[in-house]
Amino acid sequence: MEADYYTTICSIRPGSEFTINGNDYTSLVWNDSDSTKPSEQEILNKIEDNENILKYEILRIERNKKLIESDKYMIIDFPNITQSRVESFKLYRQNLRDLPGTININDLSLTYDDTNPLSGLTWPTLP
Repeated sequence: MEADYYTTICSIRPGSEFTINGNDYTSLVWNDSDSTKPSEQEILNKIEDNENILKYEILRIERNKKLIESDKYMIIDFPNITQSRVESFKLYRQNLRDLPGTININDLSLTYDDTNPLSGLTWPTLP
């Protein structure tokens, strides 16, 4: 799913009047005297910003799923778990929590695949 210029321009210059053919910047006709025509670089920067926001949102959703899946190991009366394994899960969970602050979001790509929505990310290993 590729970001489209039309939607991006609408978010940069809400209410502006213009026409554009797909993502062809050269076809952009600016009919609005109340605002300036955005440069193609401004459009591309906004698309990148929006994609990065989406990457962080997906990262946090997927990270939170992994935290929920490992919650049971933190329950004090979980059967047959050693203290060393509890410590391993604590470290795993801390690594998951730290992940948004330790990655370079530009290294990740959106795949738009339900089973693996981000590529370029190495998740902490489940103990």
